Amino acid sequence: MKYQDLNRKQKIEYIWDYYKLHIIAGCVGLIVLIYTLNAFIFNPPPKSIFNVAIMGNQVDMTKTEDLSKELEHVLLGEDVKSSVVTVEAYFMDAENANPNMVMASSAKFMANLQENMIDIFIIDENQFKELNKAGIYMELDKVLDQKTLEQYEDSLVRINNKIYGIDISSNPALSKLIFGEEKNIISIYVNTQHLEDSLKIYQWFLK
Repeated sequence: MKYQDLNRKQKIEYIWDYYKLHIIAGCVGLIVLIYTLNAFIFNPPPKSIFNVAIMGNQVDMTKTEDLSKELEHVLLGEDVKSSVVTVEAYFMDAENANPNMVMASSAKFMANLQENMIDIFIIDENQFKELNKAGIYMELDKVLDQKTLEQYEDSLVRINNKIYGIDISSNPALSKLIFGEEKNIISIYVNTQHLEDSLKIYQWFLK
């Protein structure tokens, strides 16, 4: 029987039998295309313009988003629709945290360091000293003005007579986020890609 002699139902069955793989592939391709256009052109995800690493084992993870929104307003004002400040907690102390969490967190931290996806550290005193061996902190006396250094003289954290951090344990924003009695030190990543913004955030935490 020729195709033109088939009824409507038979024609549909004929087309499906011979072209179903092509039809399925075409549908899948269309779905992927729609998803790609939506995700990257029509509704792209917010771009992270600044990254804060909080390092300690007594961090309230539910409060990091609140801090992120505050810092977004510091850098962007009301224009926060397409850009975000990422605040991420890393757990590095194997003695006081789940070993699997520490392993995963350490791997992510190292990857973000290598990709220069960290700008500022807020870190407890013990881990600050340990990570200083890797040379990841910027010398603050090279980027902060003398007035600021003098104002916070009692809170400056020095190693080998160089200033690498400032104790901000009394900052009210941290009291909602970090528990415990250890000092919390703020430092700038030596390879930050956003030094000007880092200094703005730094000054905000010092107020």
